[in-house]
Amino acid sequence: MMQLVRQITQVTEPLITAAGIVYKNSDNAIIRIDNHLSVIESALDTTPFVLTAMMNREVVIRTRDKIIAWDTDSNVRKEYPFNYTGSVQIKLLYDDNMIIRNKTADGWKLSKYNFRDSNLIWDADGAYTHLFTGNGDQLVVTHTEKKQVLSCLSETNGHLLWEVNINELGLPAGSYEIIGRPQLEGGQIYAGCYQRAH
Repeated sequence: MMQLVRQITQVTEPLITAAGIVYKNSDNAIIRIDNHLSVIESALDTTPFVLTAMMNREVVIRTRDKIIAWDTDSNVRKEYPFNYTGSVQIKLLYDDNMIIRNKTADGWKLSKYNFRDSNLIWDADGAYTHLFTGNGDQLVVTHTEKKQVLSCLSETNGHLLWEVNINELGLPAGSYEIIGRPQLEGGQIYAGCYQRAH
């Protein structure tokens, strides 16, 4: 067990989910550790690739031109075209939908994309969006520039529903910035903040 803990602490960007832990090792193999601490190692013949998420026992991988949904238990892989170019950040993956931040000639765009159907659902301005979380029909997001602001977008169409500056919420004196991914639970939003030094 301690060897496993030491190994995981040396991994950059592991995916930690309720179904287990997934990461890419230095040999470009995908390592999945389930809740029973069973370890499955699988080699992928496509490089380079980025681990995007793990959902419903599938490891979701992005290459330059496709999304791979890989059930590592059965070793069944399904490949889907991925036609985004330039700087691409997959900010959130849920169901079969991705919230993608993509740098285009017109600046940063935000889009909702169903990767299994290759269907673009909506586009919006994504200039300063950073960390996302979703709950039903709402996407709550932090910002790269306005670090004291939380915004809520419609999951259906990407339109801005509301925005709040946490420094206007009656917190103890000072100036605060949001430093973590917001979480939604029971109608409440939780966000990690820190107080900036004056």
